[in-house]
Amino acid sequence: MAFQISGIDPAPFAHLHAMSDTQLLSGGMRRVVTTQAHAAPCRISLEDAEIGESVILLNHAHQPADTPYHQQGPIFIRETIDRLVAHDVIPPALARRTL
Repeated sequence: MAFQISGIDPAPFAHLHAMSDTQLLSGGMRRVVTTQAHAAPCRISLEDAEIGESVILLNHAHQPADTPYHQQGPIFIRETIDRLVAHDVIPPALARRTL
């Protein structure tokens, strides 16, 4: 069976890394520094942030439709434009987690 897994589009988040911590907080987001391995999976690169790496923690509506399936939740975004698109493989950052 063929399948594809891809990270989310980095374009809507590109401006966040240039924002100050105060600006991020006013928008309900925060910049955090990763202090342990495998603690901050980036939703763009689908890789875990490295220890000491700065990431943005924000709430993201990944199923924004006005239905009973509406979903949102916290995600981490690394400063990257490298969106992973994987064919027929599960990225390690996803494989080590219960999905």
